[in-house]
Amino acid sequence: MGGKRLFFLFFLFLVQLTNSADSSDVFLKEPSSEPYFLQEGNEGIVIPCVVKPEYFDRQKYEINWARYNNGQLRMITKNDKLLAKKHSRFILENDSATGNYSLRITEVEKNSVEGTYHCNVIGTDDSDVQYSALATVVVLVPPGDPIISTTPSESVIEGDFMTAKCVSVGGSPQPTFTWTLPNDTIASSAIFTTQFRDGATESLLHFRVTSSDDGKSVQCDVTNRAMLGGETKQVKSSQLNVLYKPVVFVTPTENLTHLSVEEGELVNLTCNSASNPPAHSYEWKHIASGERYQGKIWPIRVDSSMSGDFECRSTNELGEGTAVLKMVVQHIPRINVPESISPNEMEDIDILCEVSAVPEVIDIKWVGPNGFKQNGSRLTITSISKAQSGNYTCMATNFLTVYGHSGSQQRMGTGTTIVDVKRKPGQAQIVSARQNVDVGETIKLMCQAEDAGNPSASYTWASPSSGGIFGLEGHTEKSFEVRNAQLSDNGVYSCKAYNDLGEGKIGTVMITVIEKARISSPLATERIFTSGEQGKILECEAQGYPSPVIKWLKDGRPVKQSIYASSATSESKCLPEDFCTQTVASTLTLAGPLKWSDKGNFTCVADNGSDKTDKDSSSWTIVRVLHKPVFLNRKFPEKSLAAADIGSQAIIRCKVSARPEPEFHWMFRDSEISENERHSFHTVGITGKPDEYEQLLQIESVQESDYGEYVCRATNGNGGDHVVIELRKTSPPALPLDLQKLSATSNSVLLGWVPQFDGGADQTYVLETRKIDPFTGEIDGNAPVSKLNINAVQQDQEIDGTLVSKNIFNFTGLTPLSTYNLRIQAVSEKGESEFTPVLIASTEDVVEDANMMSPSRLVLDSSEQKINVEPKLPSDACTLLYVFLDGIWRTSTCHTSSNPIGNIIPGREYRARFCTTANGLKCSPVSKTISSGSGSVWKTNVFFPFLFFIFIGLAICVFFLVCCKTRSNPKTSKLSPIILTSLPGDELKRPADYEEPKHATFAITENETNHLSQHDAKSTKPPGLNMEYDVSTDCYLQENTEVLKNTSLSGFTNGDVLENSDEDRRIVREIIV
Repeated sequence: MGGKRLFFLFFLFLVQLTNSADSSDVFLKEPSSEPYFLQEGNEGIVIPCVVKPEYFDRQKYEINWARYNNGQLRMITKNDKLLAKKHSRFILENDSATGNYSLRITEVEKNSVEGTYHCNVIGTDDSDVQYSALATVVVLVPPGDPIISTTPSESVIEGDFMTAKCVSVGGSPQPTFTWTLPNDTIASSAIFTTQFRDGATESLLHFRVTSSDDGKSVQCDVTNRAMLGGETKQVKSSQLNVLYKPVVFVTPTENLTHLSVEEGELVNLTCNSASNPPAHSYEWKHIASGERYQGKIWPIRVDSSMSGDFECRSTNELGEGTAVLKMVVQHIPRINVPESISPNEMEDIDILCEVSAVPEVIDIKWVGPNGFKQNGSRLTITSISKAQSGNYTCMATNFLTVYGHSGSQQRMGTGTTIVDVKRKPGQAQIVSARQNVDVGETIKLMCQAEDAGNPSASYTWASPSSGGIFGLEGHTEKSFEVRNAQLSDNGVYSCKAYNDLGEGKIGTVMITVIEKARISSPLATERIFTSGEQGKILECEAQGYPSPVIKWLKDGRPVKQSIYASSATSESKCLPEDFCTQTVASTLTLAGPLKWSDKGNFTCVADNGSDKTDKDSSSWTIVRVLHKPVFLNRKFPEKSLAAADIGSQAIIRCKVSARPEPEFHWMFRDSEISENERHSFHTVGITGKPDEYEQLLQIESVQESDYGEYVCRATNGNGGDHVVIELRKTSPPALPLDLQKLSATSNSVLLGWVPQFDGGADQTYVLETRKIDPFTGEIDGNAPVSKLNINAVQQDQEIDGTLVSKNIFNFTGLTPLSTYNLRIQAVSEKGESEFTPVLIASTEDVVEDANMMSPSRLVLDSSEQKINVEPKLPSDACTLLYVFLDGIWRTSTCHTSSNPIGNIIPGREYRARFCTTANGLKCSPVSKTISSGSGSVWKTNVFFPFLFFIFIGLAICVFFLVCCKTRSNPKTSKLSPIILTSLPGDELKRPADYEEPKHATFAITENETNHLSQHDAKSTKPPGLNMEYDVSTDCYLQENTEVLKNTSLSGFTNGDVLENSDEDRRIVREIIV
């Protein structure tokens, strides 16, 4: 019976799956038609089933639950009983009184609870069967990780189809698939299918591959309701290997259309391709010319013939690809004009300037001599004169747009025609490398005309050998030479230029042939005098032509005229025009009485302008003076110093001048020092210093007891003297004294200072420099301090018997007309001194070269704070900028760029030069000065106009105020004195017959009458203050004298009153400024 019942229920279930019967007549509550989704392991749900009361009778009706799953139908309950009690996942919420037969799932386990449920009402006699709506229970389980594969698996050719399969096992409910193509787009559902088979879900994707898919992957995403928040499981295929022929692209290009270049540029035409397998060959081809090049990169120096298309062809095993690059070759305007023309005077000329350019020119003009300018391509001059001869240049301008450069690039082409009007030559000029030549040398002269004329000039000469006659043999060339010149060739040389139209003015030059000066009566090798003698002389004689000039030197330096007097006599054995040898005798007097410092090496040097060096032009003698010893040791300041460390060797120097040679004796602490194993003496003569000697006291292994004062005594037959030398421990060098600027050039400063005691070790010096900023007049605090290690040159001078030593250093590499703060310190291995006080030193300005091109104009850009220099900077030069601040001109650096000079500070004046440094600093004349103003751009553009409008507004208000007061009822005004005060510079409206006396411009002010009465008539007033005024000369007051009453004028005597009317009226004189 039970088997039949179950079969019957299964039959009903199948019927229910295919038919939808209305169950509302049986059930008050029944399951939802929507699936019930559960998570495994979680609490279950209640599936409702409540029948109507007429079905409560258990005798007539049986109520049960059935579950269909995996093709099997199972009974769960029968009336109020669960049929399976062991490990049951169900509870029947049975209430026969209310007809509630709802089924509760207590614990979710996929295999036990998943399926389709329905509640059935069956008549006990099987005469009636009613069933509820189906309740589908789905236990959510995520799908398994997808697995992807592709067909073909190795490679595929572009354009072929490829299949990708994605498989995911399990999952409840059945998963859905999403495909992502290699180009990162989502695949349409039309190109893939999905099916469930044997517990797994698989999806097949079919798509056509392209070259862009190479190296990329397809992606499969699976998901179902068990995965929350849009979560998916992803898998990517291996990278696709798509075989395709080359896809070619060429560079460089602009906007992917063309390449604009300038003729003469080096351009690398580059060809690249994407292909699989890689391309094995590249070939470029210029379409127009057929020229080919094998390789990816074609380095090409472009010219105008290369405009047009360049094709690149790339090849691999599958085929070839091409791309075309269009090149536009732009070039500077090319000018075609006649090289020269030679019109006659008063003739008309017409020259066409033919221009070709890419792109087309926008401007053509002609420029010529004397500021000539003419717009257009034709040069026309009517009735030309010789003054208009010169170079006429056609200038054409275009603008290029060149790849790799921002903005338009201006280019200008030029072509020059020489317009040479026929004329006679101009003034002749003689060019000579040397106007003074020595006997036996060659005189070389060149004649040229400031205007060579047209036809070109010929030249003729006159010389001393031709007796002043032009055109003799050897005198008809442009150049003229005299070989083996003699004294008879001295004189004037003349030349002139001539042609068929006439001759020019004569040019002359004076040539001097020199017989080099030589000493004809030399000095004795040695002269010995006695200290105190007077009137001693040295004599020297020289010969040569022109007359030699004899100079005297002492120890290589010119003698001081204040100490030594020189005189000269000359003798000639011929007339001046005969040019013979001249004799000159010179005497040097050693004005007495002689001192020891008069000793030295005296030299007489003869010179008459020759460039040759000759030992016969000088003679020397050693002058010795017998004198007692004079010590030459430096003192700091009272005694000399020496230094050594304990245990080291000490050397104490005693330097003396004496004739004859002196004897030395040393004392230490009142005891004479004798030579022993620790003390030794060494005496040497000083090279180049006659009668000067130095004795060294050498002390070995210095001890503490050796420190102190040593006395060096020197004696000879003329007397003796001594010096105190203190030996002390070594120390850092002392501070140098008296740092001075001795001289300066445009790029250097010669410094001098007095060195101090070196502390017992060789000392050098550090020079610290800081430059003054020319824009601010102050030191730039952010700029680093420059320190330079220097080795100075020492110079010794004897002044009044005292040796004065000074160090000299030439500080080079500086900026012209610049100011520096300088100081030095002495340094040695023992330490360093303090820095000297700061020396402020400036360089000199540059020397101008008038032949150099100079800046014609400086243009200030206030908004950008820049200065543009016109014309553009020459390629081998720099722009030296001058800044004027606080009454001083200084220079900035020399700017090598032709770009505008930036960082210009307002409130300064500026000017500039062009300079070159190829052969020393060489600069052009300076430009005109410009001022940048003291205000800012805001002040100029906003503040000053604002003040102007405020002033106009105030002036209008004052005008209306004055008018209103003037038109008010005069009877209401209280009379008060009128003071007329001079206002210099005012202009008045006055009648035609009005004659203004001196100081006739006045302002009218009111004061109390009693105040005016206190002024004495005789009081004096400065000009421009209250003044005496003659009413009779003023037509304004004459017209109203009858209305003046009790009105006093400043400057009148007390009681001077006008009483011409009963009415009181104050007369106001209107002054319009």
